[in-house]
Amino acid sequence: MVLRPIVEEELSSAARSASLAFAVSVEDCERWLKTAGLEHVHAYLEGEKVRSYLLRVPMGQYVRGRALSMMGVAGVTVPPEERAKGYSRSMMREALEGWREEGFVLSTLYPSTQTLYRSVGYEQCGCLYEHTIPRGEFAGRRPRARELDVRTVTVDDPQVRALYASFASRFNGYLDRSQYIWNRIASHRGNKFEGLGCFRSDGTLSAYAFVTQVREGDGDDVSLKVRDFAYEDEEGARAVLSLCDRFTTISQDVKFFGGPALPILALLDQQKFDTHRVEYTMMRVVHVERALSQRPYPQGVRGKLALSIDDDVLEANRGEYTLEVDDGVATVTKGAQGSSAPLTMHARALAPLFMGWSSASALAHLGALSGDARSIAFADTVFAAPPPSVPDFF
Repeated sequence: MVLRPIVEEELSSAARSASLAFAVSVEDCERWLKTAGLEHVHAYLEGEKVRSYLLRVPMGQYVRGRALSMMGVAGVTVPPEERAKGYSRSMMREALEGWREEGFVLSTLYPSTQTLYRSVGYEQCGCLYEHTIPRGEFAGRRPRARELDVRTVTVDDPQVRALYASFASRFNGYLDRSQYIWNRIASHRGNKFEGLGCFRSDGTLSAYAFVTQVREGDGDDVSLKVRDFAYEDEEGARAVLSLCDRFTTISQDVKFFGGPALPILALLDQQKFDTHRVEYTMMRVVHVERALSQRPYPQGVRGKLALSIDDDVLEANRGEYTLEVDDGVATVTKGAQGSSAPLTMHARALAPLFMGWSSASALAHLGALSGDARSIAFADTVFAAPPPSVPDFF
């Protein structure tokens, strides 16, 4: 079995597989894969025959303010004639071994099926929500916009990139974006997004938003979709809302993507908006020792925690670890050196614990983690983090 990048002659077959999997035209799939870069479209071969495909998206993911190396996974497909033979599972196992050797710490994806990805160590670890705000909630914000120096911006603008990095680091689970993700901010599924930046008098960027107006269904209803936004402070957040108000003469509502609790919505006068879950993400720890040592921890917390990890895909992760935290910084050693028995869990349980998606107590209640009460309580404190969200669908 071999996993390797496809060549130009194989693009049409990969696009056909994606088209049949995701109900998108072959032409659109070809454009998608070419834009992503054929070096990132990998084929899984048995002998000389291609059995399945995946699209790798190397980037990072913010965990408590620090970006850890993360391999995003997209476009996992199997041609219909090769399905139900276990090729996607075998391909993912092979891919994970390779990503660990490359030095990636985490891997995250939006699943088409949880069963497959749970079988190779992924678990729910984040979310994407859509918030729909009626245009009436933006009334009266437009005069504030007259005080702003509003100019067009692009995804390649250094100030846009810098503001996003500062903004994203404040939200657990946000992506340290690769060019692939930035390309999708500018243009996605036939929609072009206009970038608007709000600048201070000294020329520095206070806020930006990438937006487009979309007609919903066959009627006259129009929505303003905010594909991406970032702000530096309260003034910048209010500037984003005033930018949205510039479009409410046509758009009946404004749609934001983010976690279930989007801070900018607290600036609205009323709670007259709807929130619904689009999808949960799944994540797995690819390199346990590096992940534990690189993750930031709560300030003021000191102590040791012994962990015993089972991983039936990445055998190098299997074993006991001692995590010693001291005022936000961790030291990790192989082997259990604590005075109490280690917390025992599968890699699937480590993922939500690591990201702050689920507490040790909640995992123990579900039978996904075991250990003494004192260790579980300490793990609740050590791994505490805001619930992660991933507003970029990939």
